[in-house]
Amino acid sequence: MNWYEKINKISERSLYHGTIIDHANSISEIGLCPTVGQFVIDAYDDDYQDAGINVEEYFTPLSFATDKDNISKAHTAMVYHISKKLQKSFGEVTLNDIRNNGMIVKIKGCPGSTKPPSGWEQRQDTEEWDGEAQERGLHSVETEDYYTEYPTGGTKKGYVQLITGSTLIRFLKRMDQI
Repeated sequence: MNWYEKINKISERSLYHGTIIDHANSISEIGLCPTVGQFVIDAYDDDYQDAGINVEEYFTPLSFATDKDNISKAHTAMVYHISKKLQKSFGEVTLNDIRNNGMIVKIKGCPGSTKPPSGWEQRQDTEEWDGEAQERGLHSVETEDYYTEYPTGGTKKGYVQLITGSTLIRFLKRMDQI
């Protein structure tokens, strides 16, 4: 790889999604599919339920991701899913649990571009956002979240890379997450 290719590779804006290895086959085949997932339901259901609103019906199905600057969001989501799978509290999840059950999905950016991958948007804190969020049902999108309403494509098309096992542990160490 020459210096120009290295610089383009470094400057690409890839995104990261935290989940569990149980989803590896479906993500390999078709990519991330937008849903109102358990992470969102658990985070918002109590607040909306008190108002008589069903989160699964009220929220728009989305896939979420983050960039390297906010990689802790993907790490948190992954550990949450591991804790649910293993029926442990969040704080009881070990490195071995992460190695054996965790997965970070890298959504590849376009080399040489600092824009997110096609179809992904990033929430900015603006007054216009509040109106758009209400109209589109984007109630679970927080500041600086990347989100999409569209499926991403799987590993066979080269859109995503699955990071698991010891590679996942090395990645999380490199990102100062463990």
